[in-house]
Amino acid sequence: MELFSFFFAKKKSRPMALGDGTTTNRNTPVQLQGLDSVVAISADNVHSLALYSNGTVWAWGNNYYGQLGDGSTTTRYTPVQVQGLDSVSVIAAGAAPYNLALKSDGTVWAWGNNSAGQLGDGTTTDRYAPVKVQGFGEATPEAPQWPQGDVLTVTDVTYNSVQLNWQPATDETGVDKYKVYQTTRCWLP
Repeated sequence: MELFSFFFAKKKSRPMALGDGTTTNRNTPVQLQGLDSVVAISADNVHSLALYSNGTVWAWGNNYYGQLGDGSTTTRYTPVQVQGLDSVSVIAAGAAPYNLALKSDGTVWAWGNNSAGQLGDGTTTDRYAPVKVQGFGEATPEAPQWPQGDVLTVTDVTYNSVQLNWQPATDETGVDKYKVYQTTRCWLP
């Protein structure tokens, strides 16, 4: 599969990286060199991921939250390998920006922006390299925590998910609910 990268920047003041070694805005696809055997790609508006057939993940673009997973916050204009990941089956680039990877053993890994705890590692610390999401594929003794001081309500309960709602919103973006998916069980307060 030949990998093409396409990005047309809406804000020229933000450094965007196509993965072609430049910051030039383009309105036609650009073929990326050196990414052979790519089986999947995922991207948001500032960074991109590629999954190789050998189960490794490569990333490029802005890296201000460590979303490239290379242990730094340095913007990369060509693909770099995400640290410590192998045997990956599925990738997803989130717009927050953070990323998720599902490994063949069923574990889920996350990295990047963690300001609202979205990486699932029990903290709100940004992660510059992948960390294992707690509670997937293993027994977890504690239920997840919601923002302190807020009133929590639970809605939309299904066999593998639950929606947590709280007021007031606890972050600058006005997030006031999360949909929690669990492969083994859901916790109810």
